[in-house]
Amino acid sequence: MFDISKPVNYKQPHPKKAAKLRFPSDEQFIKRLRAVKTRIRRFRNGESESTVDGLEEVDFALFGALRAEGDSGEEFEDAEASFAIEQMTQAEVVDAEETDDGGIAITLHTPWGEVKHVLKMPTRKQLSKWSKNRNSLRDGRFNTWTVKRNPAVDLEFYKELSDKTEGYAGAPPLFHMIPVVEAVETFIDDVSESFAEDQDF
Repeated sequence: MFDISKPVNYKQPHPKKAAKLRFPSDEQFIKRLRAVKTRIRRFRNGESESTVDGLEEVDFALFGALRAEGDSGEEFEDAEASFAIEQMTQAEVVDAEETDDGGIAITLHTPWGEVKHVLKMPTRKQLSKWSKNRNSLRDGRFNTWTVKRNPAVDLEFYKELSDKTEGYAGAPPLFHMIPVVEAVETFIDDVSESFAEDQDF
């Protein structure tokens, strides 16, 4: 059972360190994602590279805010703090299938077991609105762009579609909602592609 209200006794194996941490709230996770920038640069040969700016600094500050009562106060470097938060919030989509009533069931694997989200099938209009607004793109100099995530858009989209969940002691966290809505888009794209292949135009 995934219970976001219970602190986690996080243990780092090498070098050995430990911390007692709360899970980030939706507000904290939104602030984290908004502070991070992905810079994309396209070269003349058509290749591109991307770099993520600010993540470790943001996570180091967040790590300090997440320390729970009874924490040892052991010092973590910024990269260690960022890795700890990534571990706590990781969620991998392991299954996506259509339900009998036309919805979508998404199963996530987390460090604390599997959880399931059942959602209503979005309309094309809902999907298009989310896809268009989930990231903000800003043009820069010398063929560069800066991309920032708009996690509040993910939260709104999830709440529009959410029907029920399994495996949670309470409401699911935003860091699970994001991979779920991304999986909905992938599922619909795959179904649409299969449908197109079956047509005789």
